[in-house]
Amino acid sequence: MRQVSLIGARWLRWSHWFGVLASAALLAGCFNTLDWREFRSADGRFTVTLPGKVLHDKRELTTPAGTLSMHMDSVSAGSAIFGVGYADYPPSYFARVRAETVISGLRDALVKNIGGGKIIEVPISGKPYQGISLHADGGQGEHKLILDARLLVSGNRLYQVVAIGEAGKGRIDRDALDLFFNSFRITE
Repeated sequence: MRQVSLIGARWLRWSHWFGVLASAALLAGCFNTLDWREFRSADGRFTVTLPGKVLHDKRELTTPAGTLSMHMDSVSAGSAIFGVGYADYPPSYFARVRAETVISGLRDALVKNIGGGKIIEVPISGKPYQGISLHADGGQGEHKLILDARLLVSGNRLYQVVAIGEAGKGRIDRDALDLFFNSFRITE
């Protein structure tokens, strides 16, 4: 069965607007001038700082664990998309399947969605989660893309904290990525 992330699906939906978005990014200037604000998701049990007004999306996904509801809270900023997705797996699923297996499947789907090639992956853990930090380069047509993500499992919940943007001019700067990723907190 093919796993598809909401960020990947959303990216594909937006990819035909990429030229317009890239021009908007040039006009927007640096990412530190964006309207960064804290977002709290009571249902998602997390907080994160995002560069604009959040849109919520929900999709039913077919996975090896069965049909899951994937929730996505995201913001388009210039030519980039910042978002946090989450899905609850059946409580017994992680008793049978290692969290690393689920995270690897999501990693592969995200990288495939951007036509990814080079991947840098680092294991991360903290209370109450385990996961990976991921960087991948890819491309869709003439456009080179960069994916940065944190893929985490906490209890029976899978989180994807993702930023996807254009490589080169208009690229998401390191300060913006640090602000976004360092602000993510699971709130139980």
